[in-house]
Amino acid sequence: MPADAVLDIKGNPGWNSAALRCTATTGSGQAIDLLPPEPDQQPEQAAHGGTWISFWTVATAPGEITVGCSDPDNQIPYSATSFIRVVPRGIAMTR
Repeated sequence: MPADAVLDIKGNPGWNSAALRCTATTGSGQAIDLLPPEPDQQPEQAAHGGTWISFWTVATAPGEITVGCSDPDNQIPYSATSFIRVVPRGIAMTR
């Protein structure tokens, strides 16, 4: 990933985001903070007809990152679309 890239962790709007346990780490295993999504983000319509919303935002470090999520209490209904998406949103502008 380029330095200052911003990724969104997205899921189905019907899911309870509190049921998901997500982590993001650098290639060296250092934890990356998960931040709340921007309040004005709109749902995204997928090609298969589904809808996705941002649950968290990750401001990445340069290099490799790993994002993983689990549903330890099995609260997310299982279906063909029971997966998260990690989507690049843009580059964070800093001063």
